[in-house]
Parts: sequence; structure tokens; C-alpha cells
Amino acid sequence: MKGSISKRPKVRRAALWWAAGSVAVTVLAGCGATASPDSGTAAQGQGGVIQNTSQAQDLRQANWHIQPYQATDQDGKPFNTDQMKGKIWLADVIYTNCPTMCPVMTPNMAQVQKKLKEAGTSAEIVSFSCDPDTDKPEVLKKYAERYNADLKTWHFVTSPGFDITKDFVFKSFHSALTKNPPEVSGGITMYNHTTQFFLINRNGQIVKMYDGLKPPIDQIVQDVKALE
Repeated sequence: MKGSISKRPKVRRAALWWAAGSVAVTVLAGCGATASPDSGTAAQGQGGVIQNTSQAQDLRQANWHIQPYQATDQDGKPFNTDQMKGKIWLADVIYTNCPTMCPVMTPNMAQVQKKLKEAGTSAEIVSFSCDPDTDKPEVLKKYAERYNADLKTWHFVTSPGFDITKDFVFKSFHSALTKNPPEVSGGITMYNHTTQFFLINRNGQIVKMYDGLKPPIDQIVQDVKALE
């Protein structure tokens, strides 16, 4: 009897550690690298089935939630993650001087926004800048306009400082955010950040993430509609 009781927790702990490791590897992708989940299973929960593929991963059992975060949007208006409660939205991490991944991610997100609008969804988008020293509201506004972002439902936000954003990204998206000074990155400040798109439900729970470099746009639309 004692033997059966002692073995089960070990198996469960091992499974949980394996699952956590798999998710962590997926999220901790830097600006110069991509990571793809390799699960082919589906998870059943509120809002229907969300399918895991090479470009998307279900996070419902991970129980990740968006943390409180105060920032300023592209119009110079205060932004708070609390204002997103009760909404379905997508999030990513970007910076306007990014020379590699963001020029791919942002037009991809623009395509996602276009398809969401065509599908008649009310989903919104928040792009969190990780470079507050450069990405002032007016800079974010020009960046948004470059990609024809509809700012009625897409918010570009910047925080008072890098450490604030770093803490938020880690606690919300369980992702590392690092800063490389100009002397080690070819004369410009560069940031290593996640390249994932995150889907958040009305309760502020992150339910799924997608490869922001090759997002499954039709699937994202389906997943959003399943949550509505």
C-alpha cells in the first residue's frame, strides 16, 4: 500500500516537469531564434477544442495569467492590462528598431487583425514594446502606421522602464527578455524577446500561443471565435 502511494506522486511530478520544460523551451525564443512546439495533441476545455500543432500550443493547463501592467499607448494615453479584462485579445513583444524578427512578426499580426475583422470578431491586440528608451508614443504611432494597423483595436504600448517590462514579460508570458548594449551588438541596442503570439481569454488567462514568424492565421481566427 505504501509503495503504491509513493510511486504515483513521482510519476505525476515527472510528467509535470516534462510538460513545463516543453512549454519553457517553446517560449524562451530570442530575437534571433524561433521555437516550435512539437505536440500534435488536442486539449478540450471551455470554448471547444484547441489543437496543438507545429505552429501552436495549448496553454490552458499551464494556468498562465496576464499580470498587472501600467504603460502608455501610441497616442500618449495611459494603458493598463486591467482594461483588457472581459475582452479576448492577442499579445506579442516587439520593438521598433528590431532588425530581424519584428519586421516579420508585425506584418503577420497585421494580417491576423485583417482576418479577425473580416470574421466579425471583437478581438483586440496589444503589442508590448521592450525598448522604452526609444519607443516613445510618437515612435510607436509611426511604426503602427507603417504596417497599416487599425488602432481602434490594436494597442502599441511602452512602459516607464526596461526592468518593468522585463518583469511583466517573465511573469505573464514566462519568457526571458534580455538587453544587449551597443558595444556587443554592432553599435545598436538589441533585445532578445519571445517571437510568439499569445491568445488571452476574457478572464486574462493565456490559453494558447502561436509561432509569430509563421502564424496559422485561419486557426487563430477559429480559436478566437471559439472563445467568444
